[in-house]
Amino acid sequence: MVCPHCGEEIPDGVAYCNECGGDVNAAPSTPSPKLAGATATAGTTSTERNRARRMSETDEKIQNTGLGISIVFILALGIVVICLIALFLLLRH
Repeated sequence: MVCPHCGEEIPDGVAYCNECGGDVNAAPSTPSPKLAGATATAGTTSTERNRARRMSETDEKIQNTGLGISIVFILALGIVVICLIALFLLLRH
């Protein structure tokens, strides 16, 4: 069986495509280039496009995590500096 949305091979009897998530019982709003006999967008398959999409989502999550770690590090450094100043002032008297 072939997905009417992306043209990928899918098992018989499934309701949704494993590649694009499309409802296999609904007609696509635009015909798939793969189904029309043309190559997929920019010569990539839907699997490659999905992999690229997942990688960009992962990159975004990593960047957001890096920002959070930076903020926590700056806050911890600020607390250490405040504690050192307080210790210095207490020991000076």
